[in-house]
Amino acid sequence: MAHDRRTRSANTQRELPVGAGATAFSAKAWRNVLATGVASAALFAYGGRPVRAAPPPGCTSDLSGTIVTCSGDQSGGVSLPNGGGTYTTLNVNNLTTDIAPAAGTTGIEFTSNGAVELNANPGPFAIFATDANGIFASSNSSTVTINSTGDIVTTGGSATGIQGSVQDALLTITSSGDVATSGNNAFGIAAGTVYGDASVTSTGNIST
Repeated sequence: MAHDRRTRSANTQRELPVGAGATAFSAKAWRNVLATGVASAALFAYGGRPVRAAPPPGCTSDLSGTIVTCSGDQSGGVSLPNGGGTYTTLNVNNLTTDIAPAAGTTGIEFTSNGAVELNANPGPFAIFATDANGIFASSNSSTVTINSTGDIVTTGGSATGIQGSVQDALLTITSSGDVATSGNNAFGIAAGTVYGDASVTSTGNIST
């Protein structure tokens, strides 16, 4: 069943998984999930060393060293583990084919110790993920902004369409494409914060 969703959660309601049949977690419950679950592990797995990763294959960095743009054939997925580097923005656009990586690989992933802005505009193409998220972005010390205009299809347990995670900062997710997931705990959109605010806006259809 398709669902239109527009969700805003403030400081008293940290997270609302968006999708058919989703359960609204209280702030305390979601903090417990972050403390023990995959989202929390992802926040700290990439460490705190001030080392900037090279742009992924098929991607370029601007002269300022802060913006990475990926275009063309990104069918194998896009992964930018920035760590303590200078990248703050990841643009994925002007694609020539769908993003459809191997099972267990996220479609587009951007993690950092600093601010994160992920703009996914696949144009006429879509993101397909199996046993992994369609889009994942996180920061352990600053804001996260996700803007997605394309359709996303995931299959498998916990394969969320779009997921963002922050610690004590603002998390903003905006999606205008359709999101379809299948599998246990595979939310359409999941926004997780420990102490910060979260804003989720979806104008496309979400089916889970």
